[in-house]
Order: sequence, then structure tokens, then C-alpha cells
Amino acid sequence: LATQVVSRIRKLFGVELGVRTLFDAPTVAALAQAMEGDSSGRGLEVLLPLRSTGSASPVFCVHPGGGVGWPYAGLLRHIDRERPVYGLQARALTRSEQSPPTVEEMAADYVRQIRTIQPAGPYYLLGWSFGGVVAHAMAVQLQADGQEVAMLAMLDSTPPDHTASSDEHSRPSEQQLLRLLFDQLSYGHGVLPPGQPEFADVDDVVDALRAAGAPVDALVDPHTLRVIMLGFTQHAQLHGAHEPRRFHGDLTLFTAALEEDGGIKTVNLAEKWRPHIVGGISVHDVDSSHNRMLRPDALEQIGPVLAGVLARLAHGHR
Repeated sequence: LATQVVSRIRKLFGVELGVRTLFDAPTVAALAQAMEGDSSGRGLEVLLPLRSTGSASPVFCVHPGGGVGWPYAGLLRHIDRERPVYGLQARALTRSEQSPPTVEEMAADYVRQIRTIQPAGPYYLLGWSFGGVVAHAMAVQLQADGQEVAMLAMLDSTPPDHTASSDEHSRPSEQQLLRLLFDQLSYGHGVLPPGQPEFADVDDVVDALRAAGAPVDALVDPHTLRVIMLGFTQHAQLHGAHEPRRFHGDLTLFTAALEEDGGIKTVNLAEKWRPHIVGGISVHDVDSSHNRMLRPDALEQIGPVLAGVLARLAHGHR
């Protein structure tokens, strides 16, 4: 994983390498050259190239609730090297820019971004959690503009449920947000052990990330961590207010089989998405909880299936 490489480089060479630079260096030689003069790349831009080379149509991966797209780098080893991969990240991460006020406006912004890379379809879209809801809105907008969406895939995404009670839409506690922050930034570096004391604040999360070996200092600063924390709440509000339209096509849906406490998950996400999909829904259960869908063990289950879907769709476009 990208964070592991950044951490190892820091330990061996004392170089604070930006995550964007790492993604842009596809070979050892290119990485060595980048280490000599890295000044870039904190990797917080809206459209983050995880792999910018290849002759196939790119996969565009929409950020989850925290707003960062780095965890999708774990998919690179599973996706054909001829297929570029980009992450879409929240505008608020750049400090000077605010997030759009609705899911539809966020989707329109991201559609404009991806069309700077790929002006016309077929488009391949993927989203985890909140990102799946945004990817669905992007797919609908692209179709309305006469573009082909070849793939819409989601990692344990739940559509808004406006029939749910207010209790079901209750805001997460500060402690839940702090643990979620740890989960999303510690991918590939272990999990919180049972009985882990509660986090006092963001600085406490940073200490735990460092202890887990995550190169948090090379990737983000305390301000950005607080923006990510705020993003969880803001994106939850956007999600709750969103009214999904109907996508005319198939949905590939990866569902988490486990609750965060290890129990068996019983929610039928395919049934929840059915009113918003005019096409087939293929469901793939993953032996993982929602917050760990992009950790290595889950990616070993997701990656080969996603690669198979992409290969089948690519064959259909030859």
C-alpha cells in the first residue's frame, strides 16, 4: 500500500515523500528521482491520479465520507495495468474550497473533473460508502448528457431512506467520528484492539496512527484531519437530504457481511437500491465490516471480482 511505502522511505532515507509523488512514480528509477526533489504532493487535490498511465478507459473512484481517495490505491494490484485509476476527493481538503451543498452539485463537479481526463464514455465509476451514492448521481447525470456508463460499482453503499425514523438518522458521536477517522487513515496498518480506550481528541488519533505505523505526518496535518472529521458530518447531512434518481444500467454491489463489532450484518442493500436501478444488481458479499472494505484482507476478495467485471466489460467494448 502507498502509505506503507511512504512510511518505509521515511524510516530508511529520512525523506518525507508526498503521497501524490508516490502515485506518479511508476518505477523504482522514477521514485528515486522524485525523492531528490519532492515538493508536491500532499495528494489532496480533487482528482487524484493513482495510476495515470494505460490505454484503457479509467476507473474513477469516489471518496467515502471522510473525503479522501488514497485507500483506493490498494486496488491497483488487482486492476489491469493498462487501466488508469483516479480518486475523487472532497474539495474541502484543500482548505480554500468548500464542498458543494448537495450530492447533485457534488456529482456535477466531479463529472466535470473526470471529463477533463476522459471527455466521452464509456465511463467506469466506483464508490465506497457515501462515495457510492455520489457515483450513482454521477452515472445518472452522465446518462442524461447522452454518455455511456459501462460500470457502476459500489462498496457497501446505502441509499438515503427518507422513511426512516429520526433515531435512525441520529448524528454520530464525537467518539464514533474519531474511531472512524482512525479506521479510514490506518488502512493496511492494523486495527484498534478490543478494549482500546476512547480517543480524547484528534491529536490522540494521530498518536494512535503513528503507533500503528501509518505515515500520518507525511500525508496530512492536524488541520486536514479536522477537515476530514467535519466531512463525515457534512457528507452524512448531504446523504440524508439526497433524492436519488434512476440509473438505467447494471449495478455491481459489494456488501459488508459483518457489523463493526463482528456480528453478522442483515441489511439487504440490493433491495434498498432496487428503486434506483433499472437493470440488474449483482451482489458480492465480503467478509468484512463497512469501515474495513478497503483493507488488504477485504481487497483480496473484492479485487479479483472487480477485475473480472472490468475485463468482461472491456471485452464487450472491443
